Amino acid sequence: MVVTASKGTILPTTMAKLYVDNGYRTKSNGTAWSAFSFTADYFGFKEFHTTANYNTAMKYLDKGYYVISACGSGLFTTSGHYIFLTKSDKNNIKVYDPYLYSNKFNTASRKKANAKVSKNTVTVSKSNFKKYANVKQYFIFSNDKGQGNTKKIVKKAKIKSTVGKKKILKSNCLLYSKKNLKGKKYTYKKNTKVKILKNINKNVDYVQVIATKRKAYINNKNYK
Repeated sequence: MVVTASKGTILPTTMAKLYVDNGYRTKSNGTAWSAFSFTADYFGFKEFHTTANYNTAMKYLDKGYYVISACGSGLFTTSGHYIFLTKSDKNNIKVYDPYLYSNKFNTASRKKANAKVSKNTVTVSKSNFKKYANVKQYFIFSNDKGQGNTKKIVKKAKIKSTVGKKKILKSNCLLYSKKNLKGKKYTYKKNTKVKILKNINKNVDYVQVIATKRKAYINNKNYK
């Protein structure tokens, strides 16, 4: 949604494939937060910011930036959910909710927020959004007003291969059983040596710990 609004039209199915191909989305675990910094870099946004602070996010939204909000259980979801804040005025926020359905905001726990729906847009007061949305993190994108060509750049990101190289961990860190850096965790100490078996995306490698032969996934920022 944010890419279409700022850079040019792109299908949700195309974005989903891009995330899957580059390790930011899986069928069982949804979209990782790190997908948004990847999106900003990949599509060449002029600015990208992230914050957990409501007031900071509203300052950007009031200036015309686009904001994706990661919500916990509350006004928009009972578990975890992303919504797209498109614009605001002095008192209200316009929200695009990709999981919008009839009478969503008429339940006992949600109607007190007084959210209003018109077609595919939800309008809610800033005070009620802050009180009930339960936002965990905001991802802020510049409004580049169509300055981009999504048709030419939508392809799997090219990653410089480091397969076969041996690396040393710069500090104590975690390895994971799943490529989205979730699942079972393994703790390894500083100076542990690993061999890179596969580059999953620009941030994640599939490695083998040389001493134990364990294979797992790691954020490659942990190398010396």
